Amino acid sequence: MSTAVYVLGPTPAAYASLSLSGADILDMDPLRRHEAITAEWTPPVAEIVPAPSGSSELPDHPYLIAHVPCFSATAVQVLSGSLRAHGRLWPVQTPQGDFYAYQVTNVVAGLDVDASSFLRYPDGNVFLITSHVFRRDPVAGATIFRMPYQHVSATYVTQQFVETVQRTQLTGFTFHQVWDGERPITGPFGGW
Repeated sequence: MSTAVYVLGPTPAAYASLSLSGADILDMDPLRRHEAITAEWTPPVAEIVPAPSGSSELPDHPYLIAHVPCFSATAVQVLSGSLRAHGRLWPVQTPQGDFYAYQVTNVVAGLDVDASSFLRYPDGNVFLITSHVFRRDPVAGATIFRMPYQHVSATYVTQQFVETVQRTQLTGFTFHQVWDGERPITGPFGGW
């Protein structure tokens, strides 16, 4: 049996988020596009954006920018094995301690492209995967990965990653299941 697969997301409605200036967002673009960092890294300065409830508490996985996960020092310690094996951590300055932007470097071409469904741009490039059908072998050894089918890919995690987050009660994580191990999860946009 294959492992379940999820799209990793933050929970900005429940917790505070982080916000960057326009210049810092541009500096983060290589992380979002999964490109190499060619210049010396200068940690961007992030400000706290309170949650709709008014809370300014940052979770272990706050929203930073689209397609770039962000983790607290606690989350990095708990998830160290997966994070360091499958990507790079880049410091972000915040008023509430050490946080790290995460660049996923583990690229898994794990979709059965013929059985999956996509929304495409007019030029044919993939905009969104609407039905995820995974081949078993490539996904089996992964805990966190991205896929090569989109220029800017979502971050995918497997059941082992989800269970670690839940067992250790890390905060701010949302997991949108797209594959149950045997078949895609139905729903708008592939279960999320």
